[in-house]
Amino acid sequence: MSRFSVRSAELAPIWISIALVLIALGNVVLAVFWIVAPHLLQYDGAAALASAVALLTGTFGGLGEYQRRTRDRFERRYRDQLRTSQDLADLVTEAINIFKDITRTDYNQVMLVHHEGYTSSLYVVADSIAPGKQRYRRTSFKGLVGQVVGDGRPIRASNVKKLDRYMSAVPSTEAELIVPICSPDGAPVGVLNSESDSSGHFTHGMEIRSEALALAIGSLLPEVHWSSVQPVSTLPQLK
Repeated sequence: MSRFSVRSAELAPIWISIALVLIALGNVVLAVFWIVAPHLLQYDGAAALASAVALLTGTFGGLGEYQRRTRDRFERRYRDQLRTSQDLADLVTEAINIFKDITRTDYNQVMLVHHEGYTSSLYVVADSIAPGKQRYRRTSFKGLVGQVVGDGRPIRASNVKKLDRYMSAVPSTEAELIVPICSPDGAPVGVLNSESDSSGHFTHGMEIRSEALALAIGSLLPEVHWSSVQPVSTLPQLK
């Protein structure tokens, strides 16, 4: 046996020990985010650190799996918060309060699809909007919200004015976050929409938590007997 082989055999237990220590430390870091302070995951820096640790240590199957587990954890939390809702109005009112806490902006909406004859629209059923900013009840599928309903994929835009399909409701808007609300069978039936006057405001952590909230809302829509063809007069009124 060569001297190099002997040396490698002697060092192998040391390298294994170092690897085990790094994995243990990685689990400690992830435990801080996962159990002690999960709210920190809304910040890009914290979310990136947690994701990097998961990727490097192989914990939870790496980056994608860790993000999925994070989203699922928030979804369970939000579903528990929303489950006490007595009807659709209660559900979307509680949802908008959670959503504005996630996004930390003064322009937030919950929209649901409505079908009437051959016409389909999006109705705002709850909002939290600063005084002086444009509110509206109904919108078409032509803009970014329609795109998200159409393809079921979220949009997190740092500068909306660079997007071809952007239709301005508030001139001061620079950034926008839109995530689809899907029914239990996976069909997009609405969106959560948030706008900010600051370019680049929305973080990846905010997007993950907003997706979790949207999943929770979608899972509970059958329990509050929502239907896309119910009369407009029965939809929650904006306050």
